[in-house]
Amino acid sequence: MAVSLPYGARPIELLYEQIARNPEFGIVGFAGDSHVTRVAGRCIKLFEEPQSKGRKSFRYTNAILSKGGLNCEGWFNMFYSSLLDSQTNVVIMLIGGNDLDTQGTNHVDVLNRQIKLFNQITAIPMIVYLCELPARFSVRTPGLTVDQYKSERKKLVSKQIDIFKNRLIQLPSQFFNIDNFQKQKNERRQCDEYVHLKDDFYDYLATAIVQHITVDFTNRKSPPLQEKISIV
Repeated sequence: MAVSLPYGARPIELLYEQIARNPEFGIVGFAGDSHVTRVAGRCIKLFEEPQSKGRKSFRYTNAILSKGGLNCEGWFNMFYSSLLDSQTNVVIMLIGGNDLDTQGTNHVDVLNRQIKLFNQITAIPMIVYLCELPARFSVRTPGLTVDQYKSERKKLVSKQIDIFKNRLIQLPSQFFNIDNFQKQKNERRQCDEYVHLKDDFYDYLATAIVQHITVDFTNRKSPPLQEKISIV
């Protein structure tokens, strides 16, 4: 059933309701690091599949704004203007893993960087979803251990759930199992790394993303907040 919005509703509220009523109005773009590079095309294939009961799906743009190794600030400096120039109105972000893999950076630092990006993109206006970071079983920063990384990642997700609520796409347990990650050679550091999922699990990640945003709009689970999210 359609939701009645009050006179004077904000543009972001009107946008959310318009997409909820007609998913085909949603134009999806992707933002982040190398995880996005691997998952965006898979999401697009799912958007192209026929929908059950004749329900129209989201559209997508060529706004796959990602580059391996980027942190939040690097993404903003490199891609924010491109996002503004795109037709995107729904943004799926998967970023922060490289921020956490930095000496002296903790989960609160990363959370605040994500909040800043979330608020800036929401104000355009665009609907933003953050995807939970998959595990990482190798770190690239001297002096940082995998256990420290994993501990900070868990703390980050705990706070993300409270703050972003259903705008956070949470991941099931298989995304935190080393057996589901690729072993890749880091030529510069002369060691093996486990930072990227195997292909099958990027397929699962794409399914999780598409299902989440589809259900969210269908059931209106996360209408925009009245105020922007405060820095922690």
